Amino acid sequence: MGELIGTELPEALVERLQQVPDLVAMVASAGEAGPDAAPVSLVHVASPSRILLGLARDRRTLANIIAGSRIAVSMTLVPDVAVTVLGAARVLRDPMSAAAHVLAAEMTVDTVKDDRHPDTEITARLTCRWTEPARRGVDAALLRELRSL
Repeated sequence: MGELIGTELPEALVERLQQVPDLVAMVASAGEAGPDAAPVSLVHVASPSRILLGLARDRRTLANIIAGSRIAVSMTLVPDVAVTVLGAARVLRDPMSAAAHVLAAEMTVDTVKDDRHPDTEITARLTCRWTEPARRGVDAALLRELRSL
């Protein structure tokens, strides 16, 4: 279930997450079609209380955010981070300059949970990449744009 550790991410954790060049998070939301969870590869932890996500226009997560759903963002780092942040999200930029099919969403963190059990260690983290090199270049531009917001 996780231990509640506050209403913002600890600054030291923000710094660690910002150092990961290819951070991927699981993002969960709920809507008329029920719960939805999906990996998101465009993630920037901007501050202890603010996370930016790049979401494709056809994602159910985006539709749920527009409908007012709260979201959960889960992230892991080897060997000792398994954290879930909860909060409200809104569309921040529509569309993003680097790709018209992607929007930027801003999450305002209000709850932080440490999901790691003291008797465990994280041995791997979620990663993903496009199989087409051109798509990787677009993602790199989108991530630079997210980091500038």
